[in-house]
Amino acid sequence: MSLGQTLKELLMVEGHQVHLSLNGLEALVLLEKIKPDIIISDIMMPKMDGFELLRELRKSSNTESIPVLLLSARAELEDKLAGVDLGADGYITKPFNSWELLSSVENIINSRNEFSHNSLSRPQKKVISNEDEIFLRKLKTILGDTISENIKINEMANILNLSESEFQIKVKEISNKSASEFIENYKLHKAKELLDNKAANVSEAARATGFSSPSYFSTCYKKLFGHAPSQQF
Repeated sequence: MSLGQTLKELLMVEGHQVHLSLNGLEALVLLEKIKPDIIISDIMMPKMDGFELLRELRKSSNTESIPVLLLSARAELEDKLAGVDLGADGYITKPFNSWELLSSVENIINSRNEFSHNSLSRPQKKVISNEDEIFLRKLKTILGDTISENIKINEMANILNLSESEFQIKVKEISNKSASEFIENYKLHKAKELLDNKAANVSEAARATGFSSPSYFSTCYKKLFGHAPSQQF
């Protein structure tokens, strides 16, 4: 069974309506008739690859706002950031687990829906700019790629071509959190995904998200979510 067919069956089981295209050109033709909640695209495709498709999508007013999740065997951080630069909302490296894909789809759709709701219902609130949105996606991409390694703040700043102070200020302005708090919250939410999907036990989730001590992880987890990580089970 092809990857496309596998993904179609996986998403349909979760209640999603799915339209399948074999390449980017077919997808553009289909998008003249429908407007999906999300587009999931492999990067390596015949006739028009995922990056080329993404460029075309972001050029058109009809498709520029549709979130795109890229799939690829390319695991280098540079490739992932290139996808974000072109306007991708997420990037998953193959092979991947079904829960990882489904969690990404749900998170991306919910984030877009929340953004649209806030923009309409609370116009007085500061709306995040496209530049800031790309910055956040890049930051989350870097964190996701290095989540178990405890990358330092100055190293992240360097990747994003910012000084450490510029990085700290930008994160605070966009998220209203310090860089350290933002990073910790990101790691804890990723740990929660692992626990929710029973993909790891508490110690494994702590280690996978860069916490050196399960006890410290449990303390941080309880502070953010209001219950111990062991209560996920």
